[in-house]
Amino acid sequence: MRKKITFLTNSPAPYTRSFFEQLQKEFDVYVLYERKQASNREKKWVKKSNISYNEIYLHGIPYAKELAFCPFVFKYLHNADLIIVGDYSSFTGLFSILYMHYKHIPFVLHIDGGIINTNEKRFKFLFKKFFISKASAYMSSGKMTDLYIRHYGNLKVPVYHYPYTSVPYDEILKHIYTKEKKNSLRKYLKLDYNCLDSFLVVSVGSIIFRKGFDILIKAAKKCPRCIYFLIIGGTPYKELSNLIKDLNINNIFFIPFCEPEKVKFYLRSADLYVFPTRYDIWGLVINEAMAAGLPVITTDKCVAGIELVENGKNGFVVPADDSIELANAINKYYSLSNNEKRNFAENSLSKIKPYSLENMTYEYACSLTDFINKQIREKK
Repeated sequence: MRKKITFLTNSPAPYTRSFFEQLQKEFDVYVLYERKQASNREKKWVKKSNISYNEIYLHGIPYAKELAFCPFVFKYLHNADLIIVGDYSSFTGLFSILYMHYKHIPFVLHIDGGIINTNEKRFKFLFKKFFISKASAYMSSGKMTDLYIRHYGNLKVPVYHYPYTSVPYDEILKHIYTKEKKNSLRKYLKLDYNCLDSFLVVSVGSIIFRKGFDILIKAAKKCPRCIYFLIIGGTPYKELSNLIKDLNINNIFFIPFCEPEKVKFYLRSADLYVFPTRYDIWGLVINEAMAAGLPVITTDKCVAGIELVENGKNGFVVPADDSIELANAINKYYSLSNNEKRNFAENSLSKIKPYSLENMTYEYACSLTDFINKQIREKK
């Protein structure tokens, strides 16, 4: 008999829908959404396709950019073989954890990533520990998340692992693209003529302060002018435009929001991916860049970078908020021989191959089955 899984999360996203679609092959999946769409995301980003799992939109009070307080969520926290809480920092997630704790309902806490704040106030630490430690098991994305769980969580319960990703296996390149193929893509994308045959750096993300594009702009000033930078995700806000003007930079181009398929072409046309984030609990675009055969430079405040980027092998991890170190890393990679650059790219592909949606679903389903069976044995 198929087991029923209920998954609580904030709002739909294309990659999570793909994950739930595949998980539906193993379980009866019910997904509880706090909101239909995050306010900081393009409507085109969350197109609804035909789905086989069950989507339930909770009626709640919206707050922040993508959250809502849904007090009637408790009605859906019964009659399931397993509850998974994927949004444990929202009011709805916190309320759900409290409810299940006092009703003695086992639940799994799904954690994509986490960075321990060493300067955290004692009260905040105790608050987070109170809720995170109530889980009956954890789903962890890797070593950094394990440290986060050990810091805040219950050390006596199981910790399962899954390769967190948004990339299907068939979208991971089998071979590195040649310069000719990259140029062909650049022509198709109608990039500036000077980008053809040039060294091209791509970065993707919402044009917000946290993503660190001001740091990338400052780093670009310290790089050769023959390197071209594409920042994909929107138009620059006033401070970024002024910074580009003040630094007299003419080799940075902003590209408006693109459909995921087109972003994939931009990535495959590039020579290097740079993600200058000030803080990301994972950073799925790093998976996507590596799947396109790109070496990656990112910061020590990006969990995906720490998990997937090996210094001197497929990229570099630099301190966040440091334009000088970022520029040094870009220049270091740029100065490598063609053979060395190719080795970096091939190392990226090799590292990312286990991080497919299919493998993520398989590992996830095996872990959930193991936990459900343990719960059944304990009840006997």
